[in-house]
Amino acid sequence: MNLLKPRFAIGLYDRRITENGPYFRLCLMVLTTWVAMSLTSHSGVYAETQASPLLRVGSVPEHVLFKYENGIHSGFYVDLWDAVATELDLKYKWVVIDTFVELRTAVKNGELDVGASHISITAERERVMDYTHIVFNDGYQLYIPATDGGSRLNLFSILYESGFFSMAGTALLVLIALAHVVWLVEKRRPDSDFRPGYLHGIEDALWWSIVTITTVGYGDKTPKSRLGRLIAVGWMVMSLFVVSLVVGQVTSVMTIANLNSAIQNIGDLPGKSVGVVADTVFEDFLISLDIKPVRYKTSAQLFQALARGKLDVILSDVVNGLVLPKHIAPRVKKAGSPFKRDDVAWILPQGSLLREDINRALAMMYDSGRYNRLYDRWFRQ
Repeated sequence: MNLLKPRFAIGLYDRRITENGPYFRLCLMVLTTWVAMSLTSHSGVYAETQASPLLRVGSVPEHVLFKYENGIHSGFYVDLWDAVATELDLKYKWVVIDTFVELRTAVKNGELDVGASHISITAERERVMDYTHIVFNDGYQLYIPATDGGSRLNLFSILYESGFFSMAGTALLVLIALAHVVWLVEKRRPDSDFRPGYLHGIEDALWWSIVTITTVGYGDKTPKSRLGRLIAVGWMVMSLFVVSLVVGQVTSVMTIANLNSAIQNIGDLPGKSVGVVADTVFEDFLISLDIKPVRYKTSAQLFQALARGKLDVILSDVVNGLVLPKHIAPRVKKAGSPFKRDDVAWILPQGSLLREDINRALAMMYDSGRYNRLYDRWFRQ
């Protein structure tokens, strides 16, 4: 009897299927459709979660670290980030940002997914954004013009950068023009000290112009006409200003060169014109010492200003000293040694899910030696 129960149950089940066949088939169709839709939906969600979004990676142009020229991105951080993105299978696009403060603001507000630039680690910034592992061990370094009072080449460079030769050239053109005017006015007078022939007459007029501007005034040649004497008076007065400007420019350049040679550490900065890149830890550091710096937008502008004699000294990164003097500011040198450590990392919005993955990829690059190979490629050429 017990053995018949399963068979009876099966028979009853079969009879119900037969009796309610249309309803069963309808239910089966609905069930099949629902299962198919569920599988399709879950498959779509899975595909969506697996697809990598296009990350927005921002950076500030800083020569060898990050460059954007002719539509091409290049630099140490470009190669480093590309290696990280390849390891993590991330798709991304570069966004060029003008200044560091704009970059930090964009990352903090979530407008950028990563700030792959030279960002110093500070406690204040850590409160509003996340950092990756350290990507560069940098430091604070002072730089001064590369001059040594005993070098003629360096002296020539200082004078050139300060605009001395432009000023002297302008004065020479004025002197030649004035000589022609005086000769034209005086050459027809019978008692003229300026000979009527062009070559000899201009020679006489140039001699007069030179001895007048130098305030020597030998008196062997002088204008005789009223107009000529009026021109002479004007030239004498102008000569005072011209000579003062030239002498003042040379004196200023030589004084700056001597002062710069004495700058070796932070204690030598009071009373000097000190430059920094705006909105950086270097500016904050100088302000903490009650030193008001001259602010520049980029490191390139900062180093060029120093090379041109506009500043006595600048405070910047050690890494900039490895590259910029070779390419855009050859007349710049280090003053003393690095005196403060500056750890640099990339930044992400606070709570970013990318942080752990990026840190893992960076750690793998450190361990494998790939980071060192990239560093040598860009900084030890």
